[in-house]
Amino acid sequence: MSSSDHRGLNEPAAIIIGAIIGACAVITAAVVAGLFGVFTFTGSRGNNPAPISTQTPQGASVITATADPRQTPNVVVATRGPLIITTTATADEQDPPPGSILDLGKGFTKRGIEVTVRPPIEFGANEFKFNILIKNNSSDQILVRWKNSSIHAKDDTGKIYHQNNENQSFWSETKQFAIPSGGKQEIVWCCSPAAPDRLDFFVGRIEPSVMSLIITIDELVGMRNMNWQYDIK
Repeated sequence: MSSSDHRGLNEPAAIIIGAIIGACAVITAAVVAGLFGVFTFTGSRGNNPAPISTQTPQGASVITATADPRQTPNVVVATRGPLIITTTATADEQDPPPGSILDLGKGFTKRGIEVTVRPPIEFGANEFKFNILIKNNSSDQILVRWKNSSIHAKDDTGKIYHQNNENQSFWSETKQFAIPSGGKQEIVWCCSPAAPDRLDFFVGRIEPSVMSLIITIDELVGMRNMNWQYDIK
């Protein structure tokens, strides 16, 4: 067989082999590109995830808390005017609870006893006066023990007003009187503030800018931190 015949027989085989090599190169390139794309996707999403927006609208507040599911939170909403902390009280508990602020004429109660600052407040040139009413709706006589020093007054600007008798020895002494079952008794301002049921007047000029007064009793007949608000304007 001649050399030209040998080349004729090998040319088709060479073409086929070349085609196979080319196809393998294309497949290899595709596989490499695919793997690169997988690695690129994993890197952009897994190692460096795209940031998630956590912006808060202007003026909003974000509060994070871990709550105990066994407890019911007490929520107090601050509003202008009297503040009553709502609760379900038993006869042995103060109602409303300590720290509440009532309008004059409204009462705090406990075990059938009620304490009220009676309206109105009487104003003089540089003084003001008010009375405290105690009602005994219980089935027993009660003994009321109290001090002038446990009663306070301030206004909405924070100014504190003092009783006229604060420089007297009896101001911090314990006074007492009894109220029978079904009876009532007032602690009144009077010219004899040392008497068991007498309260002296409060002194101080009330400025035109003052909107309201707050009367506070620290403790009386088993109740504490009782507050009343009187709106001047």
